[in-house]
Amino acid sequence: MFLINFSPVLISIYSSILNYNFFSGYRVLAGYSSIFSLSFLIPFYKKNRFVSVICILLMITTILSITRGAWLALIVVLGYYILINLRDNRKYIFKIIVMVVIVIVVLINIPAVQNNIYRRALNPFSLQSRSNWERSGMLFLSLNIFNKNPIIGIGSGNFGEYALRNPYLYKGKYFEIPTNMAPHAFFLQILVENGIIGLISYVMIFLILYKILFNKKLYLMCNDCKSYILGLRMLFLSLIIHLIFGYVAGSGRLLLGLFMGLSLSMLKKENIIYK
Repeated sequence: MFLINFSPVLISIYSSILNYNFFSGYRVLAGYSSIFSLSFLIPFYKKNRFVSVICILLMITTILSITRGAWLALIVVLGYYILINLRDNRKYIFKIIVMVVIVIVVLINIPAVQNNIYRRALNPFSLQSRSNWERSGMLFLSLNIFNKNPIIGIGSGNFGEYALRNPYLYKGKYFEIPTNMAPHAFFLQILVENGIIGLISYVMIFLILYKILFNKKLYLMCNDCKSYILGLRMLFLSLIIHLIFGYVAGSGRLLLGLFMGLSLSMLKKENIIYK
């Protein structure tokens, strides 16, 4: 699973270096793939120096991706890791905090990076931003479509086609819509395409995964897999942020399926321990 996430990161790094825009490029690096990789890897940080180097690289690519959702996930993941290890591993927590501070200080003192970060950080408050205009338009369009079929939705993958068949929903209000268009938010897309029933079903799935991964007894009793469980927990947190603010396509669907499978496999571990 780590390789599935890390491969796009390596490809984006290679592409940016090849085009001489590793630091100056705007959103050329794989932000969510970086934070997913970091989430799963950072619990093993204190066991291997090579892992520490990879973690630093992933922090850099997450920040340089100029993806606000990935930034939020980075804050949440590091905050959770620090909180859960604060009592027993203060030495390693101090190292992580120092490492994060150094990375941020170095990056924001590079003019091109500084400009991109300020541009993206201040963007949410700009009324002139095309991105904000399109996102707000997509939100209202999604709610309009949802009102037409609130219980079972319009069917998976039908958002763009439905809007095109009903141009009165967006003509003169928002923007032109391609057939494969979807809301820029996974849970919103589920609500529109699968209705209230579909959204409740997905929420229940994630609640079950949460209950499995954040089982305190399992974590305390499983001495040989604490880092593994912690990695899945932080991947869960970063995935939820991604699903709230982003959409799932291509390799993201494979990642989501693998994550669910690995999380459910902990039920077997739980049964063995309790026996």
